[in-house]
Amino acid sequence: MLPIHKRPEPKPHKTWWRLWAKSLGQKTAYGDTEADIITCIRAVFVLTNFITCLFIIAIIIRYW
Repeated sequence: MLPIHKRPEPKPHKTWWRLWAKSLGQKTAYGDTEADIITCIRAVFVLTNFITCLFIIAIIIRYW
């Protein structure tokens, strides 16, 4: 019988990184290193936007 080759399971942090990168948009680079850098830049923009929204909501609730 021929051995069945299974695809190795990715490490949990790599799985989460891959999902995070896909959630931010399509891959814009050919190499993985460049794509990771672009994902980090996009993540900074998303997190900055999210934190800003939280501060705006907190100010609205405080002065309501």
